[in-house]
Amino acid sequence: MGVMSSEVYEAFVAAGAPKAQAQAAAEAIPVSHHLATKRDIIEIKAEVANEFTTLYRWIWVMAASIVTLVLALGKLVF
Repeated sequence: MGVMSSEVYEAFVAAGAPKAQAQAAAEAIPVSHHLATKRDIIEIKAEVANEFTTLYRWIWVMAASIVTLVLALGKLVF
């Protein structure tokens, strides 16, 4: 017998499901104690926004470097 949520099992039995089927269905639903809270999601959103800002800044630095390099090479060639 696998791990099951007794609340889910009792809900199935209360809804009229046979005990064997209620047990099988309750065992089929994964039990997780690692659910994200709203605070967790807000913190992750803030971290992602911070990383996006850093990435955006690096893109601008690389673009400026490419433009500078192209202009410098243009002066050498022409």
